[in-house]
Amino acid sequence: MSLALLLLACAPPRGALPGTSSCEDPAPAAGQARVCRLGAGDAPAGGSGRPTDWRLQNALLDVIVRAEYAPLTRLSGPGGTVVDAIPTGGGDPVLELIPSLPGGWFARLEITAVEEDDGAVALRLEGEGDDGLPRSLTYRLHPDTPRLALEGAQGFTLVPQVGAVAVGGTVESGLVEGREDETAEAIVLAAEGEVSDLGGELAWEGADAVIVAPRRAAYETRWPEGLAASGSADAHWVEARAGEALLARLPVAPDGSFSGGLPPEATALVATAEGRGEGPPVAPGEGLALSAGAEGWLRVRAVDEEGRDLPAVLRRGDREWFVPPGGAALPVGPGTAQTCLWAGPRFEAACDPALDVQGTVDWSAVLWSVGEGDAVLAELGVEVWPDAQVRAPAADLLARAVGRGVGYTVLIADDEVAQDAAVDPHVADALALRAGSRAGPDGGPGPLAWPFSADLERPAHGAVDWAALDAGGLLAALHQGGYRTVITDLSTAQAAVSAGDADQLARASALRLSSLDDLAGWFALLDAGHPLAAVGPWTWVEGPDPDAYAAVDVEAGLEAGATVASTGPRIRLAVDGQGPGSLVRPVTTSGEVQVSLRVESPLWAPVQAVTLHGPGGLELARWSPAPGPVPVEVSFDLVAPAWLVVVAWGQEESALTGQVPWAVSSPVWVEPVAPRG
Repeated sequence: MSLALLLLACAPPRGALPGTSSCEDPAPAAGQARVCRLGAGDAPAGGSGRPTDWRLQNALLDVIVRAEYAPLTRLSGPGGTVVDAIPTGGGDPVLELIPSLPGGWFARLEITAVEEDDGAVALRLEGEGDDGLPRSLTYRLHPDTPRLALEGAQGFTLVPQVGAVAVGGTVESGLVEGREDETAEAIVLAAEGEVSDLGGELAWEGADAVIVAPRRAAYETRWPEGLAASGSADAHWVEARAGEALLARLPVAPDGSFSGGLPPEATALVATAEGRGEGPPVAPGEGLALSAGAEGWLRVRAVDEEGRDLPAVLRRGDREWFVPPGGAALPVGPGTAQTCLWAGPRFEAACDPALDVQGTVDWSAVLWSVGEGDAVLAELGVEVWPDAQVRAPAADLLARAVGRGVGYTVLIADDEVAQDAAVDPHVADALALRAGSRAGPDGGPGPLAWPFSADLERPAHGAVDWAALDAGGLLAALHQGGYRTVITDLSTAQAAVSAGDADQLARASALRLSSLDDLAGWFALLDAGHPLAAVGPWTWVEGPDPDAYAAVDVEAGLEAGATVASTGPRIRLAVDGQGPGSLVRPVTTSGEVQVSLRVESPLWAPVQAVTLHGPGGLELARWSPAPGPVPVEVSFDLVAPAWLVVVAWGQEESALTGQVPWAVSSPVWVEPVAPRG
């Protein structure tokens, strides 16, 4: 093909395709609908649509369907998914909507645009699945409705926008700090069928259409025979329930009024508000007067033993709040519950087993330091949107990470590239971060790498398709010729060795220990000469100045192997004065070295045993530290093996982390002494 023909073939379409309108034309008026294909500059502002994508549009709803070439949030397969669904005058609640087809999604796909006699427009998707059997799906949009038909589908999976809120069988977007924006209604996505909430993504079963509109229009379309509700409420929301099940909710206006249609199966209305208990249930009706329950606010502040304000985390029941330096008033709600204030493993925690909160209560605490704050605490793998299990904004997650003492983090999403890197301005200076991705089977550990840049043209925003690669190829692809830092998991490392690709382990800087059960496998890799540092749920990184460091300083310490993998405790290990990641050359002719260590652990993560290991995982020494916050210190001489690792652990799960306390130092390597002859 000549260069001119090639460029023409790859150019985005301009003007109308046969049987379609042009996307350059004005949006349809009432009573009209159109189907077209996006050209350069035609995509809706702020959406995910790109040239060559398809558009179905009426006066109420603008739908963008991905072109045949690729999905947006999935690793493989063709497109044909919904990547924008924008109501008139509203935001887009959809990152991607993937219809569920009998037998699975397409493997090969063709899309045809249709303008129908009744004024409706459609996109017909025809092709085959991985099983070679035919697949078909039709998107159909009629004029003057916010309802998009998914004919041939038996449900769909929704990847919502960050911060979306699931309410019954609906998803709400466009909220401001948990409340509806007073200047515009929240956008609601609704559908029939049963909903499964994964924590991030949601899956509808038995749905063959989706409704996207401002709340009032969405409710009226979803429940045309719904119940009318109105009145006044001293609250933020009026929730419609059937028994314990939440079905829908209406916002309370600044003047205290509420009104709207609700599901016909609703049996009770309950007024709710931030920081208050629930009001009494009332039968649905009009002209009601509702009120939320009693208030419960906790004014909380954390300081260290010298009176300096600390960022911290308040844990009450199963909920957590970030406490900025100087304190904050938090809407915990009324009642009695176990309440803890903590600031991560550098400090002891303050807990009240039954703190009663009625009205506004003041609670401050001194959190005593544990050891010296001369290392950076890293969290290599904070899951953020669009991970299938995360909808919360990264700013909320990262603020709580800072409250736990984390100073460096890598944001990840499974089989995706982390898209949300917003940071609360109150903690921005306290945190260095990178955007990354984790590759592996659903729910599995998998290797992770960073940095990644989001690519809207490639599947999963440019994440690496692990299913198409063996272990060695995956490590190489993640490494991208040295551009990225790679952390491998044990199973991937072992698979690379078993396949004869052990040389690819040089692409990884460290191995992530998910628990102490991984030690034997890691020790075997060290014996084979693979100098993989240890990282864990938390990782202590030695070297950077905790008061003045950048991301590259932490990464340099990681590359050097100056790390301790941990769920809280910290190990200080030195061999002839040199720490983890070092190569020690014994100064004595006998090869003896001096080993010294200290274990620091808060009372909420107590350590009961400390062991020293060498080649083969051989246990060379063991200690049982005394209980309490006092560090353990030992020093002795030892004939040097090739590497030394210290392991510390407790036995009981911590109430604050939900994990058993443990820590593992990265190895100190000892150069063997040449025999005298």
